[in-house]
Amino acid sequence: MLEQLTIHNFALIEDVVIGFQKGFNVLTGETGAGKSIILGALNLLMGEKADASVVRTGTDETQISAVISVPENHPLRRWCEDRGVELEDDTILVRRSVRSTGRGAIYVQSIPMTRSDLELIGDALFDMHGQHEHQSLLSPDRQRKVLDAYGGLEELVTRFSELYHHRESIRKQREELLKELAQSKRESDYLQFVAEELRKADLKTGEDEALQEELSVLTQYEVIHDNLELVRDNLRGGGPEGVAGALQNAIQSCRKAAKADPSLSDFASRLESIGYEVQDIYESVRDRLQSMSFSEVRLDELQSRLAFIQRLKKKYGPSLDQVISFRAQTEEKLRRTESSDDDLQALEQHISQLDGRIIEK
Repeated sequence: MLEQLTIHNFALIEDVVIGFQKGFNVLTGETGAGKSIILGALNLLMGEKADASVVRTGTDETQISAVISVPENHPLRRWCEDRGVELEDDTILVRRSVRSTGRGAIYVQSIPMTRSDLELIGDALFDMHGQHEHQSLLSPDRQRKVLDAYGGLEELVTRFSELYHHRESIRKQREELLKELAQSKRESDYLQFVAEELRKADLKTGEDEALQEELSVLTQYEVIHDNLELVRDNLRGGGPEGVAGALQNAIQSCRKAAKADPSLSDFASRLESIGYEVQDIYESVRDRLQSMSFSEVRLDELQSRLAFIQRLKKKYGPSLDQVISFRAQTEEKLRRTESSDDDLQALEQHISQLDGRIIEK
């Protein structure tokens, strides 16, 4: 029971001490007399959030305290014991202060507490009711809940509510799918055109780079061919001017010198190694010349294919990899469009089943 409430510098109140007696106590007064402010102070003492706005103008701190009697065997007594709070004449003194800085302090007897502790005390000792709270009985929702409770239907109502909300979730999925399906069907012709165009293109990763390299070789065919012929001729040219002939002469000379000075035999061996390398290069150049050919038809094919790939890059790129990825995305959209009808039918069947279960309830 609330025995005494003391309010200091709260809102418009400077100092008020209110004593309460056992039984029914009534605070009366005209509108604006301060009844609501007193209730506000009590709410603050019950753990309501507070800030500097509650401090009376021109002062530094609000202080509110209450002397509360705790009956024997009340659960709050055990709470006090657990926190080391000793009752005095079966009462506790609850104090709360809020400074103009917004900070504050809470005490039960002389022990610091938290706002959560105040809320627990308030829940254990007080019930607050607004002046129009009884009007909730006029609410159809409140009336239905009372009737359900009276008829013992709470469990049935809970199951019905779960089914209904599940049905609403499925219905929303169906509506979203219908929107996606309508959008997909509007885009279907375009998607099919794109998918067919890219399927026929049959693009390969790195294809544009490989084609560009081949085109570069064909457009410079004469330069490459003529210079490779010069390399071949220089390596195996007739007479001492050819690299191979000159090396052979050098090797023979080294061998003759080595007969007189064995330390020179290493020169001959090293020149022989160079000769093998020159021979290998010569054969590679010769084979490349034999395999080379120029084709106007192939040149046109390369130029046409690269121009086609470039157009696709501008439409779906900008890179070839992005064009290839766009094809995969387009085909996936078409597959989803085709499967959406089946998904829609499954959702409608699910809704129908839920409707049947709801009717049974």
